[in-house]
Amino acid sequence: MIRKQRKQQNRKQIIRRALLLCVLLALCVVMCACGGGNGSGSSSSAESEQSVTEADIEKANEEAKKLAEEISDHEINVLLGSKADIEELVQKKAKELLGTVKIKVSGDYDVNKVGKYDLKVTLEEKKGAKASETFTLSVIDRDQMEGDYSFITDKGFLAEVKEGIMTIDGTEIVNKSYSLPPEYGDGLTTETLEAYQKMEAQASIDGIYLQPISEYRSYYDQMYIHAQNAAKYGGEKADTFSAKPGHSEHQLGEAMDLNSLDQSFADTTEGQWISNHCAEYGFILRYPQGKTEETGYMSEPWHVRYVGEDLAKKLYNGGDWITVESYFGIDSEYRKAALEKEENEAEGSSDDGNEYYDESGNYDESEEYGYE
Repeated sequence: MIRKQRKQQNRKQIIRRALLLCVLLALCVVMCACGGGNGSGSSSSAESEQSVTEADIEKANEEAKKLAEEISDHEINVLLGSKADIEELVQKKAKELLGTVKIKVSGDYDVNKVGKYDLKVTLEEKKGAKASETFTLSVIDRDQMEGDYSFITDKGFLAEVKEGIMTIDGTEIVNKSYSLPPEYGDGLTTETLEAYQKMEAQASIDGIYLQPISEYRSYYDQMYIHAQNAAKYGGEKADTFSAKPGHSEHQLGEAMDLNSLDQSFADTTEGQWISNHCAEYGFILRYPQGKTEETGYMSEPWHVRYVGEDLAKKLYNGGDWITVESYFGIDSEYRKAALEKEENEAEGSSDDGNEYYDESGNYDESEEYGYE
C-alpha cells in the first residue's frame, strides 16, 4: 500500500516537471519570435535600419570636408602656452556647422613652440559613417604679430585684434596683457553715460548717493598718473593699483571710479548697493575682492566698467563676481616685449613727449594718486 502511494506521488512529480518544461520551451519560442530573449532580434533589426550605405559615407565625407575647410578659413590660432583643449574647440565648431556629430582630433602639436601643425579631424555620422580631413593649427606668439590677427582663447572664444584693439564677443579688452593705441578715446561713450544716469537715478530713489570721481582719462593722463605713482611707491607696487599708459579702462570711456578710493568703501551702504545692483544697468565690478591673480590689480570696489546688461549679469554670478579674464579665458600680465613695442609706437604718435594732459580736466592733480 505504501509502495503504491509512493509510485503515484512520483508519477505526479514527473508530470509536473514535464508540464513546466513544456511551458518554458513555449515561452522561449515566443520570445525569440518577437525579438525578445537575448535581444538578438532587436539588434538585428537596428543593424539593418542603421546599416551604412554609400550615401551615408558620401555625406560623412562632405561634412568632414566642410568642417576642415571652415576650420582652415577661420585659422585655428592659439597663443604660445595656450591651455585650450583643441579637440573641444573643433567639436564646438562641428556642432555649430553640423549639429550633433562625433569628432576626434589626432596628430602631434606643441603649444609651447611657435609653428604650424597639420592635424587630422575624423568625423563620425549618426549612422556610423566616418571620414577624415586635415586642418592646420597655428601656435602664435602675440608679441611677434604684426597688424591684425585672431586666436582662440583658453575658454574657446574668438579673440580678434584689429588696429591694435582686442575684442571678444563685442567686448573691448583692456588689461595688463592688452592695451589701447595712444590716440584712442575722447570721453565717456554715449552708452556708458546713459546707463550710468539710469543707475544713478534708481540709486537716488533707493536713498543712495553716487558721485563719479574719475571717468575718462587719455593715454597721456594715465602716463602722468602712473609715473607719479611709480616715483612715490616704486614701480612694482604702483603696478598693483595703477595701470601703465594704454592699459587703463578709463581710456576706453567705459569705466568710472565712484564715491571713494578707499578699500573700506566695499563695506559702505553705497559700495554694497553698487556691487548688488550695477549689473542691472550693464556695469560690472571690474576688480573684485580676492581676484588679484586673475586681473593683475588689487580689489577696487569703486571701479565699474560698462559691458552691457547681458554680459554684466553673467559676470555678476549671483553676487560672486566672475572676472573678465576668467570668463573669456585670457591673462593679464605685463610682457617686456609688448611694453617696449607700445612705448615705441607712443613716441611716434605724439609730437610732444610731454603731452600728458588732455583738455577735459578729468584728472585732478590734487589727488594723492590715481588707481587703474
